[in-house]
Amino acid sequence: MAEDISSDTDNLPARPVCPNCIHPINKRDDFCPQCSAPVGLAVTIDPFKRIWAMGFLYKQAVNSRINGFMLVGMWLIMLPLILQMTNFFIEGMSQVLNGRAVFPSTYSRILYGPAAIVPALLLYKTTKNYRQSRVTQLPDEDEDDC
Repeated sequence: MAEDISSDTDNLPARPVCPNCIHPINKRDDFCPQCSAPVGLAVTIDPFKRIWAMGFLYKQAVNSRINGFMLVGMWLIMLPLILQMTNFFIEGMSQVLNGRAVFPSTYSRILYGPAAIVPALLLYKTTKNYRQSRVTQLPDEDEDDC
């Protein structure tokens, strides 16, 4: 019986699949046509494709179940970015308030303050998603002890 199954599967052509959704993909695809996951070899090298791949990663962190490793990774990526943007904003505001404002650099630094909201929201949503997924994954130990 096992020989029948192996002989049937040996005749099937090998076709790559997306590691995220198991949808068949072409060898030259850079992204899965089903779920948009990055699957190509050069996705992280091409700057525009890398942006798309990072967007997919952030979307996964915000919308799907994540583990603690992914949560720590998001904190390590986003927290320094938030702190740096906030620091630039504070420096720009202090230059304006002290009367030492230089047009392009000072006012561009002030724009970092509102821009820091984006990574802060990503961090908030990722942490909230992790906490919610942990609550739904906790086993009921009381029922097993009966």
